[in-house]
Amino acid sequence: MNKTYEGLFIFPESFKDDAVDAAVERVRAEIEKQKGSVREVTKLGKRGFARPLKKQLSGSYVRLVFEIEPDKIVLLRARYRLMEDVFRVQIVRVEETLIAVPQSTGGAEEKKPVAVAGKDS
Repeated sequence: MNKTYEGLFIFPESFKDDAVDAAVERVRAEIEKQKGSVREVTKLGKRGFARPLKKQLSGSYVRLVFEIEPDKIVLLRARYRLMEDVFRVQIVRVEETLIAVPQSTGGAEEKKPVAVAGKDS
């Protein structure tokens, strides 16, 4: 049974927009190769690091939400470590739960799904 995961991918600062797009497609292809499906891709743009990492000062951040079988996550992480165009990656399992979120317009509460990081499986 597939679970939902969120991956935060950082690509090298030297990548232009088209290179980031190509790298995202390679990341997506790895997920689909393992019989997973990508639900959402969000480009967060180029952001600076708190301190230099491997002589890099910044990177291009992309968030992917995808569904895949839990036993495939270890394999995906290993594949991404081998990809030269993926600078860093963090993958967490997402559980959608309903919590009460106060509305700012009238004090009434509205229930919204919220992503909560959990264990890998």
